Amino acid sequence: MSSTAKLRSIRCTACGAPLALHGGGHKILTLNCQHCGAVLDARKEYAVLAQFKEQQKPDCPLDIGMQGKLKGVDFTIIGMVGRFAEGEWVDLLLFSPTHGYAWLSYENGHFTFARRIRDVPTGDIWLLAVKKPLYVGNRTFKMYERYQADITYVAGELTWLAKVGDSAEMAEAIAPPWLLSVERTARETELYLCEYLQPADVAAAFQLTEALPDRKGINPAQPFVSPRLEAVSRAARPFVLVVAVVMLFIWLFMGGEEVHREYIAQPDLVNGKVTKNFTIHDHHRLVEMQMETRLNNAWAYLDVTVQHNKAEIYSFGKEMGFYSGYDDEGYWEEGSNTAYAHFKVPEPGEYTLHVQESEGGEGDLAEQNKPPTALTIAIRESYTSPYYFVLLSILLAVVAIAHAVARGWYESRRWAAVTEDDD
Repeated sequence: MSSTAKLRSIRCTACGAPLALHGGGHKILTLNCQHCGAVLDARKEYAVLAQFKEQQKPDCPLDIGMQGKLKGVDFTIIGMVGRFAEGEWVDLLLFSPTHGYAWLSYENGHFTFARRIRDVPTGDIWLLAVKKPLYVGNRTFKMYERYQADITYVAGELTWLAKVGDSAEMAEAIAPPWLLSVERTARETELYLCEYLQPADVAAAFQLTEALPDRKGINPAQPFVSPRLEAVSRAARPFVLVVAVVMLFIWLFMGGEEVHREYIAQPDLVNGKVTKNFTIHDHHRLVEMQMETRLNNAWAYLDVTVQHNKAEIYSFGKEMGFYSGYDDEGYWEEGSNTAYAHFKVPEPGEYTLHVQESEGGEGDLAEQNKPPTALTIAIRESYTSPYYFVLLSILLAVVAIAHAVARGWYESRRWAAVTEDDD
């Protein structure tokens, strides 16, 4: 990209090193030598105002003199300021002959683009608690944090006299991808509207050939971006409703038809009982058997055999138990007196069941004493199970809310540092 300003150079009046002048405009007050740390007065023949020989250049993939197009504007990096609070970051002063000055900040692999604004916030940002709202123009921000920042490095052309060791109070409020930054010194207070930029966009703007460092942590202004997860979640939402309607239809109209109901008394249940005959007409669909006991603080194991023409077709067991009582939190109960079994028969015809209570326990000791209980059996044919639709609905619901859950987890990480400090 060709520069829109004519590049000139001078020699540092302190060390003699060549310094580039990038045409930073009439507001430039100082030129800072990155070689010897001298601060030169741009308006008085580059006289030395101060010198900081021990300053160390911070890590940054961008440097003074680089040119790039941001927000459709050609900018040149003309100055660099290193700052430190709880961590180190770099503020890069940008200049455009047509659009003036802007800032590009770099911290832990994150970039934000900032321009000075004149809008007055509604509310005192210096008094707001974390997450309290703050209004600027038509945007609503949430208070994020306040801290003290010190200058650790200066280089290039700057619009004010910046010295290593200078300190400023900083306050930030966020509305991702936007961030309101307020900087206050003893002399003035300045407001900046910052926008988070994706590193790939910055790399493309400045035509960087080397890969940028990986981002660390979540920047206060960094928006939650997960287009694939959002698309999948959005696609799943209508199907949740469809499956719910299907399940409702099954429960209302496909629960089957009862063909047999029988009561088995406790003595018969202990000794084993063969039920009366019942007829199954539709052998292509499931048969549902519902078993209901009268257990109280006890459990029982039932052996069940399905018979056709006195021949065994299926054999299975069901354990049931029901417990209840009172404690410090009040009444409680667990278990159930009802159990279900589903099976298919090989052909239409008459069938019987052999049912027997083979094991059981009663009371706290749960001794093997076959607790007294009766059993009611109900048989339904042409039954359609909603089991797989329930599983599908759960899966779809998880997918449908996955984006919202991920966003919530992301936001909790964003606020963790400042809310923990606030606590």
